[in-house]
Amino acid sequence: MGDKDIEEDGCQADLPSLRSIDSGYNSKSLPVGASLDGSIAKQETSISQDMNNLNLEIQDEEQHSPHNTVKFSDRKSQGKRLSTSEIMEMYDGDEDGDNQLHISIIQCLWPISIYIIKHAPTRHWLDIPNKLLQTPLHLAVHMRCVDIVDYLLTKNADFESRDVNGDTPMHLACRKGFDEIVTMFVRKVRHGKLDLKNYNGQTCAHVAAEGTHLSILGILSSAGADMNAGDSKSGRTILHYAAESGNMTLASFVLQLPNVDVNKRNYAGKPPLALARGKGHVDIIRRLERSGAVPESSSSSSSSSSDSEG
Repeated sequence: MGDKDIEEDGCQADLPSLRSIDSGYNSKSLPVGASLDGSIAKQETSISQDMNNLNLEIQDEEQHSPHNTVKFSDRKSQGKRLSTSEIMEMYDGDEDGDNQLHISIIQCLWPISIYIIKHAPTRHWLDIPNKLLQTPLHLAVHMRCVDIVDYLLTKNADFESRDVNGDTPMHLACRKGFDEIVTMFVRKVRHGKLDLKNYNGQTCAHVAAEGTHLSILGILSSAGADMNAGDSKSGRTILHYAAESGNMTLASFVLQLPNVDVNKRNYAGKPPLALARGKGHVDIIRRLERSGAVPESSSSSSSSSSDSEG
């Protein structure tokens, strides 16, 4: 596959302006004690330490790679060593905090992105955020640049990094329904990290459920994600989401997943059946009952009886 093919197939989104992709920044999105300046300062400290240890004679990793034909300057295009100042220039942010790597990803310029990634002194440079705390990996997911996501992961970019909404790159992929990118992440992410929550208290399964991305829910379930996890705001599971919204397609799919607790209660003590009854979703009610859902009173009695016996 040539560079032209990669640019056309690897990035499947319309090109936006060069500004950071707006992820709905709002200062209220930050958790208590969180600080944009603090997060960026921490990154800058780490990068400064990296620069102190940087060998100024950085060599091109793969001099025969077609990606090295990208012409930032004659010196760079000829595969010669880059000076510290040239590397700093590539990773220096503009008024939005976007450096040349961020911008090349936003523009889906795959060969240029690869070139810049190769010259990162350490992996920490690949995690430099812009002012919306979007790392290159966040932006690659936003743009559905599959090849860049894959390359960043091979270079150990941080897949747990969070933007201003607390979304990891995997949250973004699940929300947007990017199956192939989610598959890349589950191969890389450790089992316990599949249930990380954003600042809305939602796991990747929750954001996938909101978009009725069934194939992604299947991928997450097969990888060991907790399909009974409650969100942090109300304790609702993905089955609660389906029952309350009347989403029969989602409900039917979730009920077919292994080990789904049809009577799991939210923080208000309500199982999915109670939410469906409250909204008058008759089809959902019948489907839940066929799957073993019990009326709230029966569920309460059973729970009380079980507690007294214990």
